[in-house]
Amino acid sequence: MKASFLKILILTAIVTFWKAGQKVQAQDEAAVQVMEKLEQMLETIAGYDYDSTRQWQQGFQDLMKLVYRDPDLRDEAEKMMTEFLRSDATKAGKQIICRELGIIGSEISVSVLSEMLSDPAMSETALMALGKIPGDAADRALRNALQLTRNGTRIAVINAIAVRKDMQAVQQLEKICRDRDREMAGAAIAALGNLGSPACAGILEGLFRESDETLKWETADAWMKCADNLMQADETAMAHHIYSTVYDAGPPLPLKNAALRGMFLTSGEDPCDFIARHLKSEDPGFHREVIGLIALIRDPENLGRLITEVPDLPEGSRIYLIITLAGAGDFSARPAILEALEQGEQSVRISAIKALPEVGWPSDAMLLAVIAAGKQGAEREAARSSLDILAAGGTNDSIMAAIGQSEGKVKAELIRSTGERNMTGAVNLLLGSVYDQDLNVSLESVRALGKLAPPELISELAEILLHAESPRVRMETERAVLSLIQKLPSGADRSGVIIKVLSSAGETAPVISLVTILGQIGDRKDLPILQGYLESENEEVQIATIKALSGWPDSGPAPDLLKMVKSADDQRKHTLALRGYIEVMVSDDQLSAAEKLGGIKTAWGFVSGDSEKKSILSGLGRIHSLEALDLALGMMKEPEIRNEAETAAIIIAGETSWSFPAETKERLQILLDSSVHEEHRERAERILERIQ
Repeated sequence: MKASFLKILILTAIVTFWKAGQKVQAQDEAAVQVMEKLEQMLETIAGYDYDSTRQWQQGFQDLMKLVYRDPDLRDEAEKMMTEFLRSDATKAGKQIICRELGIIGSEISVSVLSEMLSDPAMSETALMALGKIPGDAADRALRNALQLTRNGTRIAVINAIAVRKDMQAVQQLEKICRDRDREMAGAAIAALGNLGSPACAGILEGLFRESDETLKWETADAWMKCADNLMQADETAMAHHIYSTVYDAGPPLPLKNAALRGMFLTSGEDPCDFIARHLKSEDPGFHREVIGLIALIRDPENLGRLITEVPDLPEGSRIYLIITLAGAGDFSARPAILEALEQGEQSVRISAIKALPEVGWPSDAMLLAVIAAGKQGAEREAARSSLDILAAGGTNDSIMAAIGQSEGKVKAELIRSTGERNMTGAVNLLLGSVYDQDLNVSLESVRALGKLAPPELISELAEILLHAESPRVRMETERAVLSLIQKLPSGADRSGVIIKVLSSAGETAPVISLVTILGQIGDRKDLPILQGYLESENEEVQIATIKALSGWPDSGPAPDLLKMVKSADDQRKHTLALRGYIEVMVSDDQLSAAEKLGGIKTAWGFVSGDSEKKSILSGLGRIHSLEALDLALGMMKEPEIRNEAETAAIIIAGETSWSFPAETKERLQILLDSSVHEEHRERAERILERIQ
């Protein structure tokens, strides 16, 4: 048994080693194939030029993906590519390989890339690759290149050294900072700023104090970048010295702002005292930047005292300070904001109103409502907006309590805010305030109910409509009912409640509103009810019904409207019914263009006056067929409606030109030959240009 087990172990080991050997052999063979393909690809790339085909590109990219994943392949590929760069390959080919060495390159590539820096045609590409290669060898090569290169290449080398953070290049860069070439010197100064060490800061301080105006502020910018690094390294005293020196030197505004920010972060002074001191000493034109420091304070406390400590701020600065304090969420600013609400300048008051929601209390809802009720224009709109977004906990409860304790315009403003704040809990309160004696309160209550009430309250709002004494309240209730109906789920009976209430409506005004609502709903089952009201002896109800049917979603009411056109006993009903008939015919997507055109022709037989003819032309312009176009062109013969006929023809032609270009072109030529309207001619010519 033991001997058999031992044999099994030996056989298993042999098989395992054999499979491993097979796998290694397969990998070696694959690697050889990759290198062979790469060698072939390099031969192709060696002759590549910018205007040559790039069919090889995808294959090369796929091959390099294999190389990227295998360290051994990367080393072999790098050796092949460095030899390629020493060959007589084209410039375009060498640039492609340089880009690859920027990805896989190591010390192996440094030598050949360094040599290429002296070649103006290849220096930029070689430098991009060399700058990406990690390690001391690439750093040394770039430092050496500072001595060997000139002009633009040398500046690019300086920038690469700065990106690589090569601190051993500091002394060389210091010498270049005094180069006669100002662009070269500026690049070296910027590089020292990016390196950002204490040694660099010392060099830049000396340069800053001795430099002329040409490079002074470039040096200050680089020096403050050193200060930024020092601040991050907790060298705050040295950093503060740099920021203060630059600030006191009167730099341009961007540098002054950066220096101020650095001073603030490294001063150790109480933030509020720092800001107050600079607001007192600085020019008002710089106050916005000083006030902006508030945003840098992590835990702002008691900043509201700034308003009282610097009482003589110009109006613009004071406004910005109020807004910024509120935005910082410092509740100590609230008393100053409330004080600003009493200021004489409207701009200050508006700023305070806008700032209050950030630090307001629930009780401030009443204050904002009073302002909204007593002011006009921008001040009222600001108060309303702030009331709508006041976010302090308990604000909604405070508003509901205040509604019960207020009256008139103030109560109306509080009620208005319930809708904007989506206070669904206020619905019952609003149902009661609908019947308030103050018209504004009633109107705002109905508007808010339209936003807040659930569909289950449609019947309650319909009853309000039924008993409304004011036409304005009735109109708002009509809108609110429609708003609730739109909230009903798909498939629900949208008109049942309205029909029920309509059956008990005796007064003309409620009937008109309820009929209007049924027209907006547009439910086919309600059509017979509206047809019945077309026979009403009350002329206003008849007219309301015509209008309701005119907005129907399909052509169902067309026969009834046409009948009214034929039998109408006055011009108003005749015109409304004719327009309604045209509207439902041309709006019905289930009708063909021919059927719609037939409706237009039928209506034409009953027109009375140019106004009705123009209505028909408006509908005709919505029928996109050649027959409709011909009809519009024919109507151009009548001088009174020629302008409208041309307009309709151009609109139709714009659509038919896509499906019937040749036929449309022929008809547009007729319009061009006779039109005297320059605008119409230009529009027709644009259509013809598109056709051609």
